Amino acid sequence: MISENKLQEICDKYQINFEKLVKNNPNILSNGEENNIKYVLEFLKNELKISANNIEKCPSILYKAVDNIELNWQFLKKENITVSNIESCLHILSSEPVELKRTYEYIEKNYGLIYLNSNTSILRVKLERIHAIEQNFQELNQKQKLQAATSRLDIDEIKKMIEVCNKNGIEITGSVFMKTADEIEKIVEVCNKNGIEITGTVFMKTADEIEKIVEVCNKNGIEITG
Repeated sequence: MISENKLQEICDKYQINFEKLVKNNPNILSNGEENNIKYVLEFLKNELKISANNIEKCPSILYKAVDNIELNWQFLKKENITVSNIESCLHILSSEPVELKRTYEYIEKNYGLIYLNSNTSILRVKLERIHAIEQNFQELNQKQKLQAATSRLDIDEIKKMIEVCNKNGIEITGSVFMKTADEIEKIVEVCNKNGIEITGTVFMKTADEIEKIVEVCNKNGIEITG
């Protein structure tokens, strides 16, 4: 546990936005320890040159499996994974080193470096999860399988989501895997009602957010575009 005052002091020293950090993950106050947070920030900021913005998006890196971070980075560095490929998915550095290595070797062998570099966050996913996706969704292409594996959806929910997409002629892209089947149905309903083209980008918003955008646009005579 760490006090708000002490965390604020550390954040100021490393030019991290305290409010954003705590808002993104309040658990850092109950799970974080002063020495661990200092160690991780020193490594990320001064050695890897990770931006404050990316650290603020991933507060768990400051307290979760701290001992794994440097070990994992040394492995990734040896395999020529660059800092730019991991800075937006820092959580992979907290993975169990053995699991990280297993996933890396499997993806490299069966998918290739092009997929590894375009979806580096797959390295945080255990091999068993990837195998389960492959066995249940043979109709998906390689990119889609990795997107499904990195999503938070379980197997049954992914099946429902794919059924909804197929029913509505929706291309299955990365942003689609961010939503459940019910959420996609609601977004489709709102888009159809308002004449909005249903593309991958609309799934970055909720149905309620889209309705509010439409309301503001209509009120101000703004054309609804991408």
